[in-house]
Amino acid sequence: MKTLPTTRSIAALMVLVIALSALPMIATAQDSTPGAAEAAALPGPAEQSPQPSYDTLRVVEGTAALPYHVWIDWLPAMVTTPDGGAWTFFGAQARAEEGLGPRLLWAARFDPVAGVWLPSFPVPGGEAQFGPAAAVDSTGVVHLVYANVEDVLGKTSELVHVMIQPDGTWSEPVAIAASPEAGFQMMPNLAIDGDDVLHVVWRDQRFVTAEDREAHPANADLLSAEFVDGAWSAPLRLMERDDAHVVTWPHIVVDGDRLIAVWSVYSGTDDEAMKSAVRIDWAEKALSPTAAWSAPETAVAQAAGEIGGRQVELVEDPEGGARLFFGVYERAKNDLQMMNMATGATTWSSPTSVSVGDYGYMPDAVVNADGTVTIVFNIGRNKNLEVGAMEVSTDGEASPAVSLTPAEAGLQGRASVALTEDGAAWVVYMHQPDEANAATEIRTLRGAVLQ
Repeated sequence: MKTLPTTRSIAALMVLVIALSALPMIATAQDSTPGAAEAAALPGPAEQSPQPSYDTLRVVEGTAALPYHVWIDWLPAMVTTPDGGAWTFFGAQARAEEGLGPRLLWAARFDPVAGVWLPSFPVPGGEAQFGPAAAVDSTGVVHLVYANVEDVLGKTSELVHVMIQPDGTWSEPVAIAASPEAGFQMMPNLAIDGDDVLHVVWRDQRFVTAEDREAHPANADLLSAEFVDGAWSAPLRLMERDDAHVVTWPHIVVDGDRLIAVWSVYSGTDDEAMKSAVRIDWAEKALSPTAAWSAPETAVAQAAGEIGGRQVELVEDPEGGARLFFGVYERAKNDLQMMNMATGATTWSSPTSVSVGDYGYMPDAVVNADGTVTIVFNIGRNKNLEVGAMEVSTDGEASPAVSLTPAEAGLQGRASVALTEDGAAWVVYMHQPDEANAATEIRTLRGAVLQ
């Protein structure tokens, strides 16, 4: 699928951009174009009520609001806080008189008292940052993890952790698992257990040879660590890379007294290999920082259609267990499927189809207290791209897919979702105006209407 075009990189960041360019945008060959009759036969989003007004996030330097280009390779992250507020984190290049600035990670706070988004500001770090993941603990502290690039010529990125207190105070960034051999640390995913222990899984290159590390960022393993009593535990190896495969986009959730992780496995790093994962693997471990991960097992094997990468989402069930959503793509038709893992179980249920159509791409999901899952995703491809959403009940019944951006000109896509204090969907997404060749806005939609 053709999504929002990438912006041109400035020369100072060329090394980093080249190193990341082979990462799959959505990890499937979804840029294939069907014939008119084929496309017309595919189900599309349902009719729905008009949506509330959207907000556009500003990037500010001093007192001046600057235009910006969104770094589309990395989805924005959004979390809501117990006071009715929210934080959004997104990558962007601010535009000034001298041209585009560096690729930085920006943070924006929704002030629940004023009811407005405050101006965005860059997070602490070096010459570039990317790949945010965020979670909120029971005290309202926001935990933010991202890849920090101190020197773009160094061909490395270090995973760092900051805490944002309810009063808006930021801690200094702390490296989670520093190592001179770690290469590109990236793709963090977070979970917080019932004791407010933060768990993170990410991709790391410390166990591969220097030659493989230099060759490609995807030559890496998956590691995990826990933030306990104000300190990070020693990293654990979740899986060990073999010479024939590479891994991408790990996910992690808490299920009672254990963690469940899933990730996608590819046969190589060239364009053909990156069209589809060969399988989606999973593993488990006890919550203890010293407990080892189980041996990886296959949850989903490739059959007909393309799977893996950013077509995968994992959520925990409030009643225990986990739900795995994944797209199976074949020529403009995406079959969004779901599998369940009962609490404490070691096998996944058989997959069931949630919804089929030219939508459901790049899903991001959040779970309500009653177990209902709200999923946002891309609708369409090429120059017809909108943000869609649906709800999935605990038994797998899905509401009709609706467009959240039907009245907005240009392209909208690459959304993330959180829940307001009353359980409504709060969506953040990228916008590209008509006739533009880059995404130039981050927009948010609070209280999205899904039915």
